[in-house]
Amino acid sequence: MTGSDRVFSPRTLGILFLVGGIAAVASFALNVFGDGLGRRTIGASTFSVSAIGHGNLVDLLKAEGFQVVVSTNQTRQKAGPGALLVLAEPSPGAQTERSLQSMLGAPNILIVVPKWSGTLAEENTRWIEQADLVEIDRPRAVLAELDSGFSLRRGRVTNWRTSLGASPTLRDPQLLSAGGAGSRLTPMIAGPDGILMGSMRRGGQRIWILSDPDLLNNHGIDNGNNAELALALFTAATPTGGTVVFDETIHGFLDGSTIWRAARNLLREIEFFMPASLPFALGFGGESQWTTLATLGWMMILVLLPFFNRDRLRAGDIVGGTWVIDIPRAGLLRDIAGRSSNAPRVKSYSFTKEQLDVYGIYELQTLEEVLRSGGTQSSKWESEVARRIQRRIRWQAADHIPPAPSTFLEAFYTALRGHLEQKMLLGVRRKDKFDQTNT
Repeated sequence: MTGSDRVFSPRTLGILFLVGGIAAVASFALNVFGDGLGRRTIGASTFSVSAIGHGNLVDLLKAEGFQVVVSTNQTRQKAGPGALLVLAEPSPGAQTERSLQSMLGAPNILIVVPKWSGTLAEENTRWIEQADLVEIDRPRAVLAELDSGFSLRRGRVTNWRTSLGASPTLRDPQLLSAGGAGSRLTPMIAGPDGILMGSMRRGGQRIWILSDPDLLNNHGIDNGNNAELALALFTAATPTGGTVVFDETIHGFLDGSTIWRAARNLLREIEFFMPASLPFALGFGGESQWTTLATLGWMMILVLLPFFNRDRLRAGDIVGGTWVIDIPRAGLLRDIAGRSSNAPRVKSYSFTKEQLDVYGIYELQTLEEVLRSGGTQSSKWESEVARRIQRRIRWQAADHIPPAPSTFLEAFYTALRGHLEQKMLLGVRRKDKFDQTNT
């Protein structure tokens, strides 16, 4: 091959090899540390902050001193005799079925039976627009992995029997029948028509079954005594000094040395390091004009792809089926109360210190997102959020006339922000409602 036929000159090749070596080291670092940032999902996983997710449960357990592990690989090896393995609402699919079957031999298991599926909200990809009950066959299929004799029903319960010290607050709970395989359960929480929470022994195993996830999910854990009850449940089920292991392979989050992960990480190198090296390589000649244009075009497509999809996915994420997010340190955002059209009415509502102490910076920022969101669904979200806050802090207007949701939320936002800022001036920074730094 003559010099004129070469696509790259020797000098260019030398630079590319040098940059490639640096890229390999950087790529290794990203492979080791890059996947620890978390995932975004609206489903029933611990990565989800939607109403049907379990992110708040993990935060609560950590705040109460539990050792918590969220596992996306080799879960069975982590769930030894000193651990409680949590299989929370397994997703449908062959991979989930294989993962579930491999987990059922663990010595101590909590199975949370699925109940909901969610529809992605257009305005915020971390939320759901609506939750729908799954077909009853799906939770029955999960229970059948344990024993085909379990049966399930949905209905209302007004009178609970509990050995955990508190009664749940659930609407139309999903219950296990006390007959059939259910007769082998020792009830811990039950109603007249079925069992909500029970345990049984099978050989050397201890199996705990929660038939309704609304006791633990982000929507339900704030209701009534549900948080207290959840802590009592995990205290009873977790071996002394043991670890709570949440398995996420049953939701499709599987890390491993697969061809898809390798392809994702290779594309990561192509997207970042090759464009970074291109200006140096082009300066030394040896390439044809068409080769240069084709290379530039190809790299521009890969580099700009995240700007043209809603979830900011790179090509490697699409190939690997992953969503990577950044979890920023909570901090107070720019105040929006001053620009509110309801500003004159904001100061007409008062809140006690105890009511404002219920929430932290994370909840303030979430409330700000609701107030900023706009769109066709904003009024529905504002109404639901206002209702939940009023119930949680036990607030009622002095004149007993319910305020408009947006007016109440702006008043509460202003009061909560001022309360948190005053505490920060005194050196007290409360991250969220589970943070005990509150004095």
